[in-house]
Amino acid sequence: MRQSICSWRPNGATLAALIMLAPASAPGQVRPVVTVEVRIDGRLYRQMLADTACTQRCDALRSSLRDSVRARFQRRFSFLDWRAVPAAAPDTVVVTWDNPDGLDGVLSLAVAGQHGARPNRGYPIQFEAFADIYRRSRSTWQSAALVEQAWLARLDDLLAKRSELQGIVRNVLVKVPLRPVVDLNAMPTAVVRLSPRAIRANPDTSPTFLVRMTLIDPDGVPLPQARQDVTEVSLYQCGPSGDRSSYFCRVEHLVYTATTPQIMIENRDSLQALARRTRRLLATLHLNTFVAADPLATQPQRPR
Repeated sequence: MRQSICSWRPNGATLAALIMLAPASAPGQVRPVVTVEVRIDGRLYRQMLADTACTQRCDALRSSLRDSVRARFQRRFSFLDWRAVPAAAPDTVVVTWDNPDGLDGVLSLAVAGQHGARPNRGYPIQFEAFADIYRRSRSTWQSAALVEQAWLARLDDLLAKRSELQGIVRNVLVKVPLRPVVDLNAMPTAVVRLSPRAIRANPDTSPTFLVRMTLIDPDGVPLPQARQDVTEVSLYQCGPSGDRSSYFCRVEHLVYTATTPQIMIENRDSLQALARRTRRLLATLHLNTFVAADPLATQPQRPR
């Protein structure tokens, strides 16, 4: 439960002295580089493929799915650069086909690497029912190509749903930070110096952002004597500027995420006092909700 100690939503000037993000990157560096790893861990899936060690038919299916999944994610989650080979990417999105209860098929997604630990359990998406798994013929399960076709058709159906897309962004891809500057000096809005085009976003939709940072409280004393708090600032109602070079957003609140219960600051006077006495140790910017510009992102892509 979050404890709200106030009730007023701050404008950009309120936090001007509080947040200073990393210097702006070149346009080509805005989108973080990621890659995809596909795993087939479900015991039932491996049994149906007649490859319990996943070294033959299962492994061929996994290898083939990797490029197909990456292409779909590139269209739908285009604020990340999915073109990298694994050795060149600091972060890997691990996509796992599983049967955690031994029955229904579940698609699990997690970030591993620089911004995520090696996952045991990721964000689960109900993929298919136990009955659907057994409904496929033996000849289908004996062909990696036919299984891939069936799985990609189901994946396309899932990615065509706005709720599934936003669930993946909010629960998985939010871990990977973007690199632009956030300017909270403009009143009454915050400015994210990032164009919709740079992240391949639909300019007619409103993304939301998180700013994650550690506050040193108070400033001006040796670190061992200061309090260090992990916090998040939520930016919402974001729309493109007139020249579409940036997003103008509202600051919704600041939350101390490591406290129990979490403390939410929304009061103007409290935020101004916090801004005067603290400094930032580390800050990153993350997308929390997103809609891609590519019209294919809202349409299922059936294999031919």
